[in-house]
Amino acid sequence: MADRGRLAKVAAAGRANGDVGNTGTLRCGPIARLPAPGVTLDGRPVAVSEVETALLRITLPAENLFRLPVGTQGLPVAHGWVALLRPLPPGTHTIVITLPTQMITTTIVVRSGH
Repeated sequence: MADRGRLAKVAAAGRANGDVGNTGTLRCGPIARLPAPGVTLDGRPVAVSEVETALLRITLPAENLFRLPVGTQGLPVAHGWVALLRPLPPGTHTIVITLPTQMITTTIVVRSGH
């Protein structure tokens, strides 16, 4: 899980600098430097695409991820990676995601007609 303090500081930097309309300030944090994950499906590489939202205006609820007071407003940018797969044939399939510090393996079973 990403460090909450660093995320809050990155978001706060954008507000403090008056860059509320400039996602570049929000992209400069530690998350922006993460490399693309490696993804394989049944041992074959899968292409990943980088995705990012426009600047979002949010109001935090109670018991939020950042542990900030309810009603705190923020201007985050969401960033991630996506792998698009065609429908898989019936059977057991293994997906492996390789990150800089860990490897995640999951097995899924596709049933016929589902």
